[in-house]
Amino acid sequence: MCGRSRTTCAPPMRWTSVRFLRWCVPFLAVMVVLSVRATTRAISASTWKMGFPTDPPASSTTTAIFAETWRMSFSTDSPASSPLSIFYNVYIPEENATAIQIVSEQLTQIGEGLRCVQQAIPLLYTTVGRTLAEASMVSMCGKYSDKISFTHLAHLETGYEEHTLGAVHDYCSAHPRHRVIYLHNKGSYHETIDNHHFRRHLTDAVMSNDCIEHASSEDCNVCGLLFNPFPEPGFPGNMFIAKCSYIRKLVHPTKFTAMKDIFFGKVSKFIADGTLQAAMYNISVDWFFGRNRYALEHWVGSHPALGKVCYVSRTHSPSFWMEHTSFDRNPEHWKFDTVLHDPPAAWWLAYAGNAPNDTRREFFLLPGMLLKWFEWYGEVPPPTSWVWSWYPDGEFWRTQVVKYRSRAVEVANACAH
Repeated sequence: MCGRSRTTCAPPMRWTSVRFLRWCVPFLAVMVVLSVRATTRAISASTWKMGFPTDPPASSTTTAIFAETWRMSFSTDSPASSPLSIFYNVYIPEENATAIQIVSEQLTQIGEGLRCVQQAIPLLYTTVGRTLAEASMVSMCGKYSDKISFTHLAHLETGYEEHTLGAVHDYCSAHPRHRVIYLHNKGSYHETIDNHHFRRHLTDAVMSNDCIEHASSEDCNVCGLLFNPFPEPGFPGNMFIAKCSYIRKLVHPTKFTAMKDIFFGKVSKFIADGTLQAAMYNISVDWFFGRNRYALEHWVGSHPALGKVCYVSRTHSPSFWMEHTSFDRNPEHWKFDTVLHDPPAAWWLAYAGNAPNDTRREFFLLPGMLLKWFEWYGEVPPPTSWVWSWYPDGEFWRTQVVKYRSRAVEVANACAH
């Protein structure tokens, strides 16, 4: 725990009946406790039966304490029951002082973003590689030590972000009315100037008043530095703040990478038989398709219920933020927005030339997204979603979905070639 614990005292009771208070109140209290425990167990059992593993993901590096934390951390009486909680994935290679410096810097940024809060905000973190004890994290809090309450969820010898994002999903399943911030110490794996610049902007964005307060008032499902609809809807750099009511709809992160691999096989067959094309990007490049360690960067934007998104970047290029420091960031570069700019026609002309008929076969436009949404979630965005008016051929595909449901792309494109 960073800082002192806070306790409140209830006002004194008025003694109206000594006998009633002596006998009835303790009895009622016991009954309430038993009822809450029974309800919690029933809800927990139901939740796990509906799709979560009965144990944490199998891993020889998963510690015993992580297994216990996985089962217990997200109960309704957990200390991490604030309406806003932060989840932090920390990767520290052996003998890497830079990674520790990154964590210290990010904790300062987090503290700056929380400087006006009245009580400590829970920060739940997973370490990969070398461990960082809670006491070490507390020591890096500095003057913001009363703003953050730490819980070390797990330590793993190897892994990517699936364990921490899995904890995000589990937490949101238990707390659908809350919000979560997801961060990671980008630049500890690939230590470059570009990554350091990008990380600082990404962290500033999710900890900004724009994403914490403004996005909430705008009822945005997700907010971050930069939202890109290509190659798949999401936030480059994979840091965001999101509503749990949206996060809990996503497939569990521990299953997502395998689902991407299966989907890649199906898409490859469609491209081979001419049902689809991939002119905008090369699907064999892991970053574009979202495979292997890049898969989870496509996770948060994968559901058709993504709905309203917020962001603060006025440019769609991640490279811009990699090349600029926080000190040369101008107001015209940073502005809260919920409207997507740069219409897709500009992207299509840049990547595939003036071939409008082929937009109906392009995997990185609506045809590929429809296949993905039906494959993973069995549904498509509602008729009022921005996707139908923003992407090419939205009205055409909406009509095809009404007629043919999950076979819309196959039927429509079978007639076109």
